[in-house]
Amino acid sequence: MTRSFFSTIKTRDTVFNNTCVRHAVLVLRSANTMIPRRCPVGPVRRFFKGLRKILVPYQNFFWIGIIIWNMEPSDGLFLSPKKVGYLKYIFERGGTVKTSDIASRFHVDPSTITKTIGELAGTGFLSHKPYHGVCLTKEGERCAEFFVKRHRILSLALVRFGLSDEQACREVSRFESLVSRDAIDTMCRAMGHPRFGICGEITHDDGCMAGQADS
Repeated sequence: MTRSFFSTIKTRDTVFNNTCVRHAVLVLRSANTMIPRRCPVGPVRRFFKGLRKILVPYQNFFWIGIIIWNMEPSDGLFLSPKKVGYLKYIFERGGTVKTSDIASRFHVDPSTITKTIGELAGTGFLSHKPYHGVCLTKEGERCAEFFVKRHRILSLALVRFGLSDEQACREVSRFESLVSRDAIDTMCRAMGHPRFGICGEITHDDGCMAGQADS
């Protein structure tokens, strides 16, 4: 029930890190199993009973904290570089993409792709129709568009520092999944909102354009 509850709490600009939520669930379950409901020893039983009275009222605050923490706009920083690559590929292809095409593009076993696609669908980034393929959800499109922009901004920055196009793309792929949206927006403003990078067009949104009217 907890899993389905958090899986359905999504808005246009937010996505919940289900991995963190699952960890939180495990913590609470572990805490509850540590407190036996029946204990033959009087003092020990009173101790655990008192401990339960202390912990139970704070469980609501714990869940509220988890919700607020996960309602920050997603940068996809909890995704592995491999998953980021899959989302970028699907975004650049557009529409519905067959899992076999993804497996061929990244040279991995189809069973591995199926597992990873299922995990991405669980985060709300993908919609997976068996035997048809996968497509991005609205949240997936928003994040994938940012991933593409991030790659192009970082690659262009390295080219401006003297790296070749190939070197820049290769080096950026090593660390791009660790760079936040705020950092990319700041870099984009500092670079004068470039329209094209070495890999294609660079899009701009309210994030990177914020404050331009006041300056």
